[in-house]
Amino acid sequence: MITYALWTTYRLFPTVPVNDILYNVPPVIHLILFVASLLCLSLFIINSNKRVAIILFFLEIGTCLLDQNRWQPEIYLFIFFLFCYITVNDEEKLLLCWQIIIVSSYFFSGWFKWHPLFISNVWQKNILSKTFHFQTENRWLLRAGYLIPLYEMLVGVGLCFSLSKRVSVFLVLILHIFNLMWLGPFGLHSNIAVWPFNILMAILVLNLFWNREMIFQNFKKPSLILIIVIMFWGVIPWSNKLGYWDDFLSSEYYGGHGLYCYIDIAKEKVPKALSPYFIKSSLAQNPDSSLLSVQNWSYGELNVPSYPSARFYKKMAEQWFKTYDTTGKIFIVQSLKKTEIRYIPR
Repeated sequence: MITYALWTTYRLFPTVPVNDILYNVPPVIHLILFVASLLCLSLFIINSNKRVAIILFFLEIGTCLLDQNRWQPEIYLFIFFLFCYITVNDEEKLLLCWQIIIVSSYFFSGWFKWHPLFISNVWQKNILSKTFHFQTENRWLLRAGYLIPLYEMLVGVGLCFSLSKRVSVFLVLILHIFNLMWLGPFGLHSNIAVWPFNILMAILVLNLFWNREMIFQNFKKPSLILIIVIMFWGVIPWSNKLGYWDDFLSSEYYGGHGLYCYIDIAKEKVPKALSPYFIKSSLAQNPDSSLLSVQNWSYGELNVPSYPSARFYKKMAEQWFKTYDTTGKIFIVQSLKKTEIRYIPR
């Protein structure tokens, strides 16, 4: 409900379906899928019925096919949870699938923070400066930011073993409290959709690991579903570094190295409704132009970040040129570096 605008088309931010033919789907279908999903979720709370879960699964797949921006990391995670629930009948094997997904989420969330851009864009800028109002260039304090990805990776690994799982669960709770501190209302007041997600992840970890073991014997004769889970959560995310798998499908949470998209247009042609999302930046081509941050636009209207993919931004650019000023220039920046600007042709 926090992100209701994301699931409908009654908004200014364009939808980007996975195939051009889906542009022809009328807005009312988006709305019907959204309402039907809410009804299924409500029914599922009352009665955990697999038939309802199957309907919900296909509703979620359908609505996500209509807009790639809906493939947020938490949505991808919960769709996989649902997939396991409706395909695995043995509770022990189901729990193992869920545990693998959780372990992978923490491990790769840390892994994709292991680079200097996380230190400069997230640790130094957002956490130290904006949240705690601590300005520093001390290299040792900045290097201390690497403790965050190390912490997340070790927590993920620690959940796998009986000797360390309870300590890891406790550390997970601390991690999510910290996330709520710097992202929440007393910090950056940013990305409101992940506030309940952080609470929910803490609850999931507590329930899945505190009094439960990971039954490694099930790996000896893995089922097809277990193999699929291992592939998508333990193998494929490694290919993200080579550009073969998207950030949001690899548990990349606040890594600081993603793609950013900007629209550079003349000041007199700025759409009034979008004026809150324009920023002052040295990336602007000249003093007479304004720069629209697609990330800010997505946060402001949909309460989620824009999908960080060149494929997504190119399709979004097509929609922009059809609806707004065609003389503007749209470009993608990797890691906020001017030297890595890529312009999107009309």
